[in-house]
Amino acid sequence: MNRKSLLTSSLLLVLTLAVQNICAEQFFMVGSTQAHYVVLNTMFLQPNIANQYQIARSNDRAIVNLSFISKDGVALRGAVQGRVKNLLGQLQTLEFQEIVEKNAVYYIAPIIYTNRDTLDFALDVELPGEKKAHFEFQERMYLDSDR
Repeated sequence: MNRKSLLTSSLLLVLTLAVQNICAEQFFMVGSTQAHYVVLNTMFLQPNIANQYQIARSNDRAIVNLSFISKDGVALRGAVQGRVKNLLGQLQTLEFQEIVEKNAVYYIAPIIYTNRDTLDFALDVELPGEKKAHFEFQERMYLDSDR
């Protein structure tokens, strides 16, 4: 296995474990497709993986990870746009990066937050053969040292 494949597999493993351990059932439906999501502090990523995907690791940074799974359990490609807003009304546009590995597709976007921030996320999703979907969720964010 080459270095890039190993690093990509490592990212896949980290994101899979994060989704399973942190919030196993966080998803919304886009037609018959499940859109799974998680917000994960970047300190959970190994430095070499973060570097490969140009993700800044810091206590006040996280990534939003989104993946689309068909009713048959197949990873799907799509398009996603979004924004996040804190309680003060400060907006961040989510700039999603698509990561494709053999049997997996992830869309990740970085965010910056302050301790005990409550963030409102709004996502617009397009998938082949499905109507456009809009989904909103809220996350309470903590700096790793304050848990």
